[in-house]
Amino acid sequence: MQSTLNYKYPGPITRMQLKLFWLIIVGMAVFGALVANSSVDPRLQAGGLGLVLPGMGFLTWIPPDFSNVWTASLLALTGGFSFALSLVVWFATGNALLPPLIWLLTVVAAAWLHPGHESLDGVLMLVPAISWPVIGSAIFSTLRPRRAATKPRADNVKSTYRAGALRPVAEDELCIEDLQRMRLILDRALQPIDRFDGFDWLDQFQTAAVRYQLNFSSYALSVCQHRYLNAFDGYLMKAQKNLLEKQQDRRIWSYWGLESLWGNFDRNPDPIRCDNIMFKGFLVTQMALARNAAGTRACEMDRRLTFRQSDQRVFEYDLDQIIRILEQEYATCRFGLLPCEPNWIFPLCNAITACGIRATDSRWRETRWAQLVDRFEHALSTEFTFPNGQLVPFRSAYTGLAGASVGGAVMQTFPCLFLSPILPSLAADHWARISSELSCEGLLRSHWPVDTGNYGFSRAAGYAATAAAAAEMGDFDIRDRVLQALDNEHPTRVMDGARHRENASLWAHAVELIARNLTPAGLHDLVHEDTDPVGPRLIDVDNIDVGIARAKNTESELILVLQSLNDAQSVELRFGCLKPNKTYRSIGDVETEFIADQNGHAACQITIEGRLELRVQEIN
Repeated sequence: MQSTLNYKYPGPITRMQLKLFWLIIVGMAVFGALVANSSVDPRLQAGGLGLVLPGMGFLTWIPPDFSNVWTASLLALTGGFSFALSLVVWFATGNALLPPLIWLLTVVAAAWLHPGHESLDGVLMLVPAISWPVIGSAIFSTLRPRRAATKPRADNVKSTYRAGALRPVAEDELCIEDLQRMRLILDRALQPIDRFDGFDWLDQFQTAAVRYQLNFSSYALSVCQHRYLNAFDGYLMKAQKNLLEKQQDRRIWSYWGLESLWGNFDRNPDPIRCDNIMFKGFLVTQMALARNAAGTRACEMDRRLTFRQSDQRVFEYDLDQIIRILEQEYATCRFGLLPCEPNWIFPLCNAITACGIRATDSRWRETRWAQLVDRFEHALSTEFTFPNGQLVPFRSAYTGLAGASVGGAVMQTFPCLFLSPILPSLAADHWARISSELSCEGLLRSHWPVDTGNYGFSRAAGYAATAAAAAEMGDFDIRDRVLQALDNEHPTRVMDGARHRENASLWAHAVELIARNLTPAGLHDLVHEDTDPVGPRLIDVDNIDVGIARAKNTESELILVLQSLNDAQSVELRFGCLKPNKTYRSIGDVETEFIADQNGHAACQITIEGRLELRVQEIN
């Protein structure tokens, strides 16, 4: 089958928005140049020149004798730098008001505070002469149509990678090291709801925001439960519930009140009502994956969420309501993908959001994603893919401008993890291209030395993200190489049963746990999960120092592998979903018998030192 990526870049929506943006910029520049060169009033000359380029109006302060040339030049550079800084803030926080406000302030300041003397000859023509070729080059580079190459694409990710000659993946149990990595996440999830000890608390606007640490901690637990622990509830489900409760803390979502005001010019602080998929889209996926991993026993993940702005202002939604809002937004959005911060559209955020929609379809037997997928794929392929096949990292809905290579390799690798469940052919295409390029260019050097989870100078987050995508795509060569680099550059240590890496973010730890425990197309299977495990279950363990490495069941048997994370531990195992009043026995490293009560519950006390394996079976 041939790729549908045979199109002209930029796409039609992007091209239209770029034309409008450049029309405004060129109109301002031409108007400013005309005002500056046709007026004899030095204040009008300063204001006109300031419209051509931010801060350049201060150059009219230079008199013919050059007496204050350094002051005027410094003011011009300060104005230009302030505008550039406002663009960074615009990207970081969605503050669309700041850049035009700073530009306007430089114009007004240059004109209002002008000393009143005659300007230096040539200044009024110098700025337009320098700026217009730059503007013209920018217009040409962004509007010039370029045709994407046509290339073969795989039918789906499973056939591409699972049928290949890959190293087999053992479907057995969590190793002791991964149990210790999980313990790090559990320690943070199981603390009181209003406590965030151990989280990276830096800001709530960008990639180190606590909401992402909560999201990916939950995703990691869901991946592990789906593969190894679908017959275990206990502290695992309590951790998932706590992570969801923490998302409702006002400190986590109240950033949207500011972003909505200065980005959408909307005073409504409701974090669900409009845009903001970096919160609501990721939240939907958090709830849906946890539900799919645990089955109907995780029905509390569907419960009503409460976002309390004040005693008088409360926003309440359940999972179905949020999905319906997303469905409507995707059906009507202009670019085909939804913004995260106001105006900024990230394909990665949209892929994560789409996984949540698709996962709820699996559980509820809905077809919402089927109604959205064609428009979603078309938008991704035409408006958010460069002619060379690389994904656009982000695009401004207001201007049409796009980031080029921001983020390094991760912005190309990591989306494959979430594209696999929703657009497997596209994910396989993209991974085949990017993995080939990484092999040629240097896999490790292509990752920026910045941990997006805490802004530290480290490749930990990048390595973990690429490893997770590689695991999903079945590329164990890349996965193992970046995980080995992670071990080499950031050795681990164990404290109180938890394994962690110095200076690596909690986000990086959570994604690493995903990377180490995904099978090929593992997230695809979790998103598409539509069955509930039946049979005996381990419903609780009263000691978190006992790690559950395996909890799988059939209709008549429960298979458990337990591991003490510290010294020998005494623990009570509580079982559920047993046949009422029936006798059961455990065989293996612990042999005992117990009788289920009328509710199908039973318990037994054991001591664990090291690894312990047992099977719980009904005695006929």
